[in-house]
Amino acid sequence: WFFRPPIVNSPKMLEHLLQQVQEKGADVDVESGHEFESIQEMSRYAIDQGCQGLVNCTGLASGKICGDEEMVGARGILLQYDRASCVRRDAIRNGPDGENVKDAIIMADDAPWGSETRPAYMIPRGDKILVGGTYLEGDTEPLIRDSEREQLLLNASRLGIDTTKVEPTGEWVGFRPHRTTVRCELDDESHGLQDVAHNYGAGG
Repeated sequence: WFFRPPIVNSPKMLEHLLQQVQEKGADVDVESGHEFESIQEMSRYAIDQGCQGLVNCTGLASGKICGDEEMVGARGILLQYDRASCVRRDAIRNGPDGENVKDAIIMADDAPWGSETRPAYMIPRGDKILVGGTYLEGDTEPLIRDSEREQLLLNASRLGIDTTKVEPTGEWVGFRPHRTTVRCELDDESHGLQDVAHNYGAGG
């Protein structure tokens, strides 16, 4: 399957959205330094800030904040390569002088490439190329295991990186906020506000 989806560089997109909100005159507290323990505490803080409503998008933290036992971390791992200096395998170079001129996102979760819980993917994003990964619900290991690193290197090679000539520039472990179903709804209680809404558990 080949298709051309819109690709978002998430950190840059969030920075852009924040700038738009600030240009509209909103007073944005990007990092209050406060860790909330409950939705009631969040609501009191919102009221103190003069807000009329609250949208809870706290992801994994919603497990604690809302007492939501369905929330689990789905562990993901990846290697990072420098996009400019990353050496591609001869078979996938497509420029007139043998260089790589077109990068594509590649994702495979079928054998022999990968599986639903251990997909193989390559994502060019900005000045990096990301190679993953896993989708392991409830796995809390904060570091990449040696066996997983071997699999990531195999993924990188299969997806076109010449791993005999280039080393990863970094590695990353993250925990996606996974829930059986996304919670996107109004709270049964307003907690003193006009509305309290929840939007979490998308798993991305």
